Amino acid sequence: MVKSLVGKIGTLALLSAFAGSAAVACSSELVSKGPQDATDGTQGGVDLSLVPVAGVTLNSVNYVVTGTPTIPGTPLPSGVLPTPGTDANFSFGIPVPVGTGYTLSLTAASAEVGDDITCTGSFGPFDVTPNTSSNFTLTLTCVDNSNGQLIGTVGVVTTDCPRLIPDYVSAIPSTAQVGGSIAVNALGHDLDGNPVTYAWSIPAASAAVGSFTAPGAQATSFNCTGPGSGVPVTVTMDNGECDKTIDTTISCASVTCPDGTLDLGEDCDPGIPAGQPGGGTFGCPADCTLECGDGVTESPAEECEIPGGVPTGDCTAECRNRAIQCGDGFLTTGEICDGTLFPAGTPPGSSCASDCSSITAAFCGDGSATGGEECDPGQVSGETVGSFTCSNDCEEVATQACVDCEQNGSCFEFSDSCILNTTNATDRGLCFDVQECIQDSNCADGANTLTSCYCGALSNSACLAASPADVAANPCATTIRLAMGAGSAPDGLATNQQVLTRYSGVAFPGSAAISRFTCSKGSATCSPLCGF
Repeated sequence: MVKSLVGKIGTLALLSAFAGSAAVACSSELVSKGPQDATDGTQGGVDLSLVPVAGVTLNSVNYVVTGTPTIPGTPLPSGVLPTPGTDANFSFGIPVPVGTGYTLSLTAASAEVGDDITCTGSFGPFDVTPNTSSNFTLTLTCVDNSNGQLIGTVGVVTTDCPRLIPDYVSAIPSTAQVGGSIAVNALGHDLDGNPVTYAWSIPAASAAVGSFTAPGAQATSFNCTGPGSGVPVTVTMDNGECDKTIDTTISCASVTCPDGTLDLGEDCDPGIPAGQPGGGTFGCPADCTLECGDGVTESPAEECEIPGGVPTGDCTAECRNRAIQCGDGFLTTGEICDGTLFPAGTPPGSSCASDCSSITAAFCGDGSATGGEECDPGQVSGETVGSFTCSNDCEEVATQACVDCEQNGSCFEFSDSCILNTTNATDRGLCFDVQECIQDSNCADGANTLTSCYCGALSNSACLAASPADVAANPCATTIRLAMGAGSAPDGLATNQQVLTRYSGVAFPGSAAISRFTCSKGSATCSPLCGF
């Protein structure tokens, strides 16, 4: 046995380890005494002394190595290091099996009466290779637990179970006839010698296939009560601290499959012609069982699978490859779109071609309010010109109730002012911008006049004397200046006097817009319907 370990053990030598805490100034320095011969099978002697500061005496240091040895089941070192004397540092070496992912942890506690001081330290992960020494520095950090101060915290969450090693799971035979049984067996071990428990299970969807005689035993039998192919068998091993699973598969075959007859427990039979009960529309699997949606593609009856039983764009409810069929409500591979189904990232309001070969993005003027559009008036002669209720950039400028009132009263000649009193798309857009701003900002509501949308709370005389910058903060001042035509202000736009002079009439895009609302606001009938 000693011979078999030669070359499979490395040596762990700790170098210059030291530590301390503000609470007790506890430190331990570990200095290497040189690598140990990994082939002699002994650990050698250690003479340790550990009194970091006066009043702190560590009688012993506990050590443990965790990780994954190359040879499964090889014990990992752990134990207690004696610490007699008064020194504040020490070194030691221990043999560690060749392996990977190791961590060395040290713990100690003060033996002084009235002390509550604990010291911990760790190093890793590290690997150990044959006949080599792994040298490193490790720090022991000591904390005084009696002062109520939080020195430091470490939270560790893991789903690993490194001390529990599953060895194997077996099923003999792997296939049995319905009414027969299959012997299942498993083995696992705990590196610390803790007892291991076992729990056998199969998926709930396969419950009709059979059950275990003793589901909590290490070795038991699976009794076949119905046909099933490739049924997953899982054994869960538990060491009392955590668990691991390992899987295999079994099959239960019908004794009468195939015999050309649909027998109890069979979904179909290869001997029955297609189209007849039990014949299978697309053929029958060799085990006479068929379940579309069980996650297993069973040919020839199935060409694809739909886990969960939900058809997809590429697999039908019968587990057959879906052919491209425009308008069937499935976005099949090869289709650009299908009806109202589009690839991720398609702009809202887009439309799909009748042959599912292309996507047309929505736009203002297509007659359909989509995406961020409030309305869409459509186009006239290839141009989006707007309407009574909708601007040429698809923003709502009036309600239908307001338009109906205007059309049935004296304001009918102003309700389409932005279209009738402009000669180009640019001016039409400026006119609608003013109408949108007045509607959206409510600047002319209630006792406010239409000039309030430009002058704000200023009187007309104060507004005339103000600079354009003074009125710029008012709701629609800048929009109205842009729509009142060229002017003599330094920026080339209309001055305050030019704006207020042009407020009446329809000669400018801004005045054409305001003329509509001047009439609507002045009408006792239409004012509330138009939002004033």
